[in-house]
Amino acid sequence: MRRGYRTDPEDPPARPLAGAQILRLPADPGPVLLCTREIDINHDGAPVVPAGPKMPALPARQDDAPPGLAGAGGMAARMLAVSWDTVRLFLHVLAATIWVGGQLTLAALVPVLRRFGTEVPRAAARRFGQVAWTAFAVLVVTGVWNTIAVQDEISHDASYRVTLIVKLIVVGVSGITAALHARARSPMGLAVFGALTGASALAALFLGVLLAG
Repeated sequence: MRRGYRTDPEDPPARPLAGAQILRLPADPGPVLLCTREIDINHDGAPVVPAGPKMPALPARQDDAPPGLAGAGGMAARMLAVSWDTVRLFLHVLAATIWVGGQLTLAALVPVLRRFGTEVPRAAARRFGQVAWTAFAVLVVTGVWNTIAVQDEISHDASYRVTLIVKLIVVGVSGITAALHARARSPMGLAVFGALTGASALAALFLGVLLAG
């Protein structure tokens, strides 16, 4: 084996590589990367490529790809699974958002709506009641579903059981006072039952977060 360049005047000239072509550079070739590594030539004239670092093989499946190589399929494979518990909690939180958040929003809008007439706040309250009572029904159904799903904690954790009972009582108070508020005609009745409904709804929301944590 000999090198691809002459190191001794007595050595015969090295044969050019098979298929070698002359590369003509432009007048201003710009930065050129020079290869300073020696290329060994076999006796038959074939170049010997020195061993170097190998590129890592790509994974056969997207699931086995590292984070840097995973595509959309890999992201989907790493998502959490959706279960019936997810659906149950989603519906319960959504209904609580409408029941509690809607009351707070309506209470903030009533002073402004009164400027357009006394019937405007009542019409808004009636329209909100159609949505709110549907949400309250979903709260009750999903609340029973939640109770069935956490039977083990209710049976073995006395603190959890007491907190759940208090929450159920507060939810009942919120529903009763909301119904009384809808039937009230005097300003005093509207103010008292409205405040009780909002306060009990917030308390039920707080207790729900306490139970979930």
